[in-house]
Amino acid sequence: MFFRVGYGFLSIDAFPACLPVTTTSSIPVAKYLPKAVAAGVAGVAVGVGACAGLGGESQAMIAAGSVVAIAAALGVIPAILPPLARTDRFGLAILAGTMAQTLLAIAAAFALTTMFELPRRPLVLGSFAGVFVVMMLQAVAAAMLLNSMPSHNPVPSSSSRPSQPSADTTA
Repeated sequence: MFFRVGYGFLSIDAFPACLPVTTTSSIPVAKYLPKAVAAGVAGVAVGVGACAGLGGESQAMIAAGSVVAIAAALGVIPAILPPLARTDRFGLAILAGTMAQTLLAIAAAFALTTMFELPRRPLVLGSFAGVFVVMMLQAVAAAMLLNSMPSHNPVPSSSSRPSQPSADTTA
């Protein structure tokens, strides 16, 4: 599964040793992507609605919706990139994506309120409300998808385990 660029000692592996390529199956992207996009749409609606409810003007609502939409796009990346869309890495990739979404939302909200002098409270709280909805819905969609997939390491049932000798306490 590795491919090399170069020849001999000057070759470079496409995937480093810290990301071993296994023979596990990949994530059914067609099941996850619509749910991730729907989470983004719901997050944008919540973010814009929260911003409007807190008294944000049209510029603040557009900014909050843009922050949430960009953060939601980060949640789709683990499903699209082939090294991350494997069952043994997908959960951690979603976790890393939610951390990246949070950091992006913090940075974007701070930058927008500072550079364009937008009202801080409606923009920040609207953005965070929308990103929270996106993160929760994408995490639930990923968990449901991983839970519905067949397990690669089945746990032996109690009937197939060898019986343990009982300790004799009558000595």
